[in-house]
Amino acid sequence: MNGHLGLMELFCEVGGRDFLMFINVNGHTCAHAAAWSGHLDIVKKMYEACGLDIFMIRDKWNNLPATAAVAENRTNVTEFLRSIGAYPEETPRKG
Repeated sequence: MNGHLGLMELFCEVGGRDFLMFINVNGHTCAHAAAWSGHLDIVKKMYEACGLDIFMIRDKWNNLPATAAVAENRTNVTEFLRSIGAYPEETPRKG
């Protein structure tokens, strides 16, 4: 994955959970970006570091990271998020 996993591991080591839980002006976390892009290995690493919490943060349009995965047809990420309970029964896409 072009070193992205190594970079995520560094972020976890240096900044820890607080760094990964950073929310930008649109309400996105790195979990939204990873889910949107379909980076399952990154999503799993975030789950190890932050637990379920990072995947339950909604953006300013009320979308979860699972919503991003569904919108982009990232089946592998969607299935993983469902398996850990980070995929509500309804994930309406807004915004």
